[in-house]
Amino acid sequence: WTLCVTGDFDRKAVEAFARSLPVPSASKVETALPEWEEFGPFAVGCDPSEQAVYALGFHAPGMDSPDRPAMEMLLRCLNGGGGLLYRALRHERQLCYSAEALDWCEGRAGFVGICVQTSPENMEEAADALEAVIERLCEEGPTAEELERGRSEAASFIRRRMQDIGGRAFETARQVLRGRGMDFERRWAEGLRSVTAEDIREVAQRYLVLEEAAELCIMPEDAMEE
Repeated sequence: WTLCVTGDFDRKAVEAFARSLPVPSASKVETALPEWEEFGPFAVGCDPSEQAVYALGFHAPGMDSPDRPAMEMLLRCLNGGGGLLYRALRHERQLCYSAEALDWCEGRAGFVGICVQTSPENMEEAADALEAVIERLCEEGPTAEELERGRSEAASFIRRRMQDIGGRAFETARQVLRGRGMDFERRWAEGLRSVTAEDIREVAQRYLVLEEAAELCIMPEDAMEE
């Protein structure tokens, strides 16, 4: 465990409290890299609904990878009301209710899922439009305007996370526990600001490989029967 305290406090009292806690006796758990299974597309039925879901899953870099800042910026470019997904699938073509890139990662590995909530009759067209967005990122990267918007989104997220002393204490303790140091948030923000459009294009090519993606379709059962 790691304890981090911010604000006005009695340092000696905090240190005395920390010393009074049990000293961990177990060794640190060393996590292994995940063994990814290979599987093809699969479809599942759901209760009667007017909506369907199409999703693509990709392996992604872990938090300790040098590719991580560029992957974070790629996700920021994709997400949000002004992001590439919403603009291409909702604003321009009205193909979906929502579209979002979801992300999970630990130190050594990560996973990205890009999900589209649409109607059954638009499923195929929405899937094609989603793949077109990914292909464009891989071929061209984001435009200067898209990159700047992504930077603004990333900076805003960091400010929200660190705007109160409780949040700063939690994030600092969490990163120190993972061996990343007390200045991790500052270094992370600097790393995001230095990401270029070419960095994002290269990361998209490396990780958003459509031929290797896990594909998921969730359809109302009556639509699957048709």
